Amino acid sequence: MSDESTGSLSVDAAVNLLASPAEEPKKQPEASAEPPEDQGSPAEPEDASEAPEPGDGETAEAPEPAEAQALEPPQWWDAEDKAHFSTLTPEAQAVVLKNEEKRESVLQKEKGRALEARKAAEAEIAGFQNIVSGLNQWLPTAVEQFKSRWGDNPDWGAAAREYGAEQALQWRSEYEQEQKTLHQAIQSKQLAEQQAHALFMRERTEQLVSICPDLSPDKTGEKALENQTALSQYLLKGGARPDRVTKMDALEMSIAWKAFQYDQGKQALAAPKPKPPPQRNVAPTGSTSQRSESMRAQDLLGKLSKTGKQEDAVAVLLARQSQRK
Repeated sequence: MSDESTGSLSVDAAVNLLASPAEEPKKQPEASAEPPEDQGSPAEPEDASEAPEPGDGETAEAPEPAEAQALEPPQWWDAEDKAHFSTLTPEAQAVVLKNEEKRESVLQKEKGRALEARKAAEAEIAGFQNIVSGLNQWLPTAVEQFKSRWGDNPDWGAAAREYGAEQALQWRSEYEQEQKTLHQAIQSKQLAEQQAHALFMRERTEQLVSICPDLSPDKTGEKALENQTALSQYLLKGGARPDRVTKMDALEMSIAWKAFQYDQGKQALAAPKPKPPPQRNVAPTGSTSQRSESMRAQDLLGKLSKTGKQEDAVAVLLARQSQRK
């Protein structure tokens, strides 16, 4: 029984409460698999600015740099240069390759310019040669026709008396005009030949720089002119035609120069060597021992003159006595 005045349990009520079994807790209803019906507007998302950043409150670690890969040297390098290239750092290798690419680019441009200049020179030479070829075909026929029509030395006075002054004047005008045309054609032919030869010589000189420097004035100066003169004389003595010698290109000149040097070397080997002058046997004035004693005495005397010591004087006397024996 509880004491209603104080609200506390009596002894009997407490015993009954302890003796009664404890009530099991009520189970919560299981959540339905189906989503609940929309009961209103969805909840507003939280402010993204308030969301914690990944790694907040922790020290961020810097990413490790990737190792630079070794580069390959150009394929046209020799084995020694490739081996030295492999010892460089990747950064140094990159610098070397960058400059190598620049060098190759400049070299290719220069080769392209040289090729274009060579093609232009060859085209110009071919143009002059075509002019010369055409005039060579036309001139002989034109000269023969001119001579057959007018002869070697027309007599204009006789023509005037026979055919009249007006007719003779007309013929003379035609003669002078044809003669002028022939002279102009001959001069044009000579000028075209000179221009073609000058261009040919310039191109040959440029090629000799790399093909045969011994014959290149740009490399060896006056020595090259001497070598060219010696080569021309060698070829002319061998039976070459003068016009063929002057029209040799750089490759032909380099081959002829090698043949010239080979023959010069053979002649030098075949030439008899001068005999040395005969040596006269001169009998010595004294024996070897006497000469050595004399030299020793001179050395001791020189030493005595510098020191003035008594022992050096004694050594000189002994050496002279040994020399007299």
